[in-house]
Amino acid sequence: MKTSCVSIAFILCASVSLKAQDEQPLGLQIRQALEAKEPTWKYVDGIESGRVPIVPSERTALVGQWQHKQKDGRQENIAISIYQVESRAEAIKWLMPTGNGQVAPGWRVDRYKIGEEAYLATFQASKRFEIHFRNGNVVGRISGDNLTTVERFAKYVISQIRAT
Repeated sequence: MKTSCVSIAFILCASVSLKAQDEQPLGLQIRQALEAKEPTWKYVDGIESGRVPIVPSERTALVGQWQHKQKDGRQENIAISIYQVESRAEAIKWLMPTGNGQVAPGWRVDRYKIGEEAYLATFQASKRFEIHFRNGNVVGRISGDNLTTVERFAKYVISQIRAT
């Protein structure tokens, strides 16, 4: 009986361990999905030096920039910052300043339909766009100069986030 219990415990622990190894970190999952959807775009890792977390439990999942050389030679960039927080309540707090319009001068904020809650911030008559969102305990910001591209990338990112 004792040997059977030990064997069952070992099998359960091994299956949990295998499942954990199969699951990818959220940042890697998002990055791989974007690489599959946008193969002509190049990813460049980002560094956030001196950034103060908006909520205490904030942990970086992915920070970087996607770059694409257009046919006319110009380069288009999309910046992505994704964070995981402890709970839905922390995610709501993380997004609250944007939702309350606490943004730098020149920005306008409107509600946006993606994830559980989101806002579209527009800088000076459409010179720059940012989508700030939350979905479960994941929050983030996607920005660029072309609204269509920002929206496309935001949809890809949200599709990789399971609401928790």
